[in-house]
Amino acid sequence: MNDKVMLTLGLAKKAGKVMSGTNLVSTFIRSDNKPCLVVLAKDASDNTKKLIQSASRHHKVVCRMTHYSMDQFSDAIGASNYISCIAVFDKGFADLIVSRLNESENEETLQGV
Repeated sequence: MNDKVMLTLGLAKKAGKVMSGTNLVSTFIRSDNKPCLVVLAKDASDNTKKLIQSASRHHKVVCRMTHYSMDQFSDAIGASNYISCIAVFDKGFADLIVSRLNESENEETLQGV
């Protein structure tokens, strides 16, 4: 795992600033302790995408679809099961992840991927 976004998610996990799993993330989006950012795996189910994106829009939480798989998310945070969404609760980590996601998307566009 040599990707800046995945490394940042791993650091945020070690710092105790992330939660994962559709039900848990959905609950936190609706709570007073809202995440600063929610990221979705590209291969999350349509149901999961719809649920998380709808809740995020309604409760004004930033939600980003990524080009990473559930397997990559799981590896990044050291989970033994497949993770379709991750909530980040630290603004600094969230801003860094968004910045690195934007960089990654720009690089893919330049490379014609």
